[in-house]
Amino acid sequence: MHPFFMEKIQNEVEKIMSNNSSKLNILHLCSWYPNRIDINGGNFIFRHIRIINNQTNSRVLSVYQDGNIKNKSSEIVRVNDDGVVGIVIYFRKCRFDLIKYFLIFFYYYKGYKILKKEVGKIDLIHSHVFVYSSFISWFISLTNKIPFIVTEHSSIFFKHVPFFLKYLLVKVSNRSKYILPVSDALGEKIKSLGISKNYVKVPNVVDTNIFYPAKSAKVDGKVKFLHISSFNEDKNISGILRTVKQLSQMRDDFVFTIAGDGDLNSVVELKKKYSIDDRYLKLYGKLEEDEVADLIRCNDVFVIFSNFETFSIVIAESLACGIPVITSDLPNVREFEDSGGIYTVEKGNEQSLLEAMIYMISHYKNYDKSQLHNFICEKFSNEVVANKLLSIYNSAIR
Repeated sequence: MHPFFMEKIQNEVEKIMSNNSSKLNILHLCSWYPNRIDINGGNFIFRHIRIINNQTNSRVLSVYQDGNIKNKSSEIVRVNDDGVVGIVIYFRKCRFDLIKYFLIFFYYYKGYKILKKEVGKIDLIHSHVFVYSSFISWFISLTNKIPFIVTEHSSIFFKHVPFFLKYLLVKVSNRSKYILPVSDALGEKIKSLGISKNYVKVPNVVDTNIFYPAKSAKVDGKVKFLHISSFNEDKNISGILRTVKQLSQMRDDFVFTIAGDGDLNSVVELKKKYSIDDRYLKLYGKLEEDEVADLIRCNDVFVIFSNFETFSIVIAESLACGIPVITSDLPNVREFEDSGGIYTVEKGNEQSLLEAMIYMISHYKNYDKSQLHNFICEKFSNEVVANKLLSIYNSAIR
């Protein structure tokens, strides 16, 4: 073969090899993401991005209203959280919903143009939560021929979905390459809306290097129950506290701790309302990820009494720490049933919760901490979920 053609072939081979070895440029459009208004908002989305960040060239974009902006229309803030980089755009608060939605759309597109200019070609858009980010993903896909996928976490699908929103969700879903619900139960709810697209369950991720069982056995004393959440109505905090009050009238060999990033004052008011003694109830506010892990390890039983859950990352984190869990019998619990560490109670049934707590006071030591931890490692660890996401990325692009 002529040397000229040999050189051309060699150049093409090197070009293909170079392209295959380069990282994918992924744009993450996040409806929820940690921000200066809500520092822990969408932290489970951040964790998804963090685990594939070293294996992709990822950029994050999120948009929020900020009532503190007065003298300008918007502010673009660069973020770099544990190596995850991107921008969060804050815009001045608007009283009219229609204008607010237009501005959200406008600033997402503006952020997209900024990041595209920086990284060049975007291979894939990963939209996190249908409303709002998937709508702009749909628009960008139509106008720029970039494939996109959607990860869904929201409990909205377990409630009434307005007809117009349902119509938009179907339209968006039909354009996406994949829909990635974080649990089978959530996927079934999405399908029930008539959305028939490629589904792959990609669960929330647990960093098992942070969430692991205590290395030394607990010194015997009071049995310690724990609840961590955002304290919203779906978490049924009032039901938990009424049960704690009832249990305190029966025995004094326990203490219940509540922690989270919600309105702690509302919990304090409920504590006063039900006249719960400090001996039985401890309260903590916002915690960092490693502080959450330390707190779980210091307790004996985790309690979650929600009315709705899509996945419940705190169940997975508790099991990873070797702690058994009392939980409402919601569909998401199917993700953890095979762990051997789940005790289910009827949703909203406070007598059932009381009986479960009494049972656990005598039996929490019967659970194998290593078995619970290994279950989470096999299904929800960084490596397992990252490999699944990377496989989906490559498939969506092909």
